[in-house]
Amino acid sequence: MGENKINTINLNDIFQDVKTDLIGNLLNETKDSKKCMWYLICALDGMGDQEILELSGYTIPQIQDARTKFLKQKYQAKTSLSNEIQMLKKQVMDVVKENRDVRTSVEAGLDKAIQEQIEKSNKLIEAKDEMITMINMQKVDLQRQNEELKAKVNELEKQSISVVAATSNPADRKDAEIQIEKKLSEEENIENKIEVRREEIQLEERKKSIGKRIRNYLFPSTDTKKFIGKYLENDKMTKEQKDYLLECLESGVGIKEMSEFAFENLTVEQMERLRKINEKRKE
Repeated sequence: MGENKINTINLNDIFQDVKTDLIGNLLNETKDSKKCMWYLICALDGMGDQEILELSGYTIPQIQDARTKFLKQKYQAKTSLSNEIQMLKKQVMDVVKENRDVRTSVEAGLDKAIQEQIEKSNKLIEAKDEMITMINMQKVDLQRQNEELKAKVNELEKQSISVVAATSNPADRKDAEIQIEKKLSEEENIENKIEVRREEIQLEERKKSIGKRIRNYLFPSTDTKKFIGKYLENDKMTKEQKDYLLECLESGVGIKEMSEFAFENLTVEQMERLRKINEKRKE
């Protein structure tokens, strides 16, 4: 029969990492080998040297109770830390979701504002076409009146020549000349008024050119970037403040006007009251 080999445990190897000088002195001074074993077990559990030295006067049951309390505190602390980590994770996820919702809301609001600006531009183009048609009609009417006036002037000149030639009495001839000059003067005044009106229409047409009017109605892309950078990306403003300013943008309020009432420390209600006051002052 072969001999049974029993693997023996070398305690020195096991406790070498936790056996400090203080613990070594305590073990040398302790005559009870069981107590020494429990001291080393406490060290393996992670108990500090000073805490183990305080156990030097304890009985084995007392050492066991102290070890149990230490382990409860140790693992309860880990549980609390784990709960705190989970709570922080949840808070981070909530913030991410809220930011995603805000971004979606902003993008939807901008899409709506852009669509409204496109509709405004289409209406402006239609109004421009109607205005051009009306101005062309006025031009045609003025040209017709001018032609009629010239025809009347020519007719009067012919009549004046005939009247002067047919009048033998100098006094009658003088009266006829005066009447003719008066009539010519009236016709000339009418022609001057027509010319003035023509110049006014031309000036009005230049002022209301399509390029300039569209620029007055359409919201510039640079202002859109300013709005986003100044208000939507401002972390100091609440979601309610940003939604309100976005509504103002959609209603046609410009960045310059918005800067007169859009402040971080004001509520939405206060901003609205300031906006109405500014509008009344500009009326």
